[in-house]
Amino acid sequence: MHSDYLNPVIRQLRDQQVRFAPREKKIEQVTQAERLLAELDPRRIYPYEYICYRITNYRPESYPDLRLSGQEASHDLRLFVEDVSDAAGVPAEAAGEAVLTVEELARRFSVSTKTISAGGAKG
Repeated sequence: MHSDYLNPVIRQLRDQQVRFAPREKKIEQVTQAERLLAELDPRRIYPYEYICYRITNYRPESYPDLRLSGQEASHDLRLFVEDVSDAAGVPAEAAGEAVLTVEELARRFSVSTKTISAGGAKG
């Protein structure tokens, strides 16, 4: 499990899903988080309620004033997807596309693994 979440509330959501969600629900939430990740604009600000709802289909009452930048949410959602996928026992081969390790990505793009872990290239 990753410990370098930028926002502890997203890490807390991860912890809840890893501990309590059935495997099928974890897989569903990973898919929903990946979909949201593809839609996030790093320049926008997102309410936590929106992020949580898009992943879980549940509107939380906790943290009503919490806002995350698109950049912060993207970083943490990448970690969420990886952690919850691991907890669900989803093999990399099931992704339906090539899955590379951080080390493989770093070699491919001639950057450090730290750069990849921090969110990679900005576009």
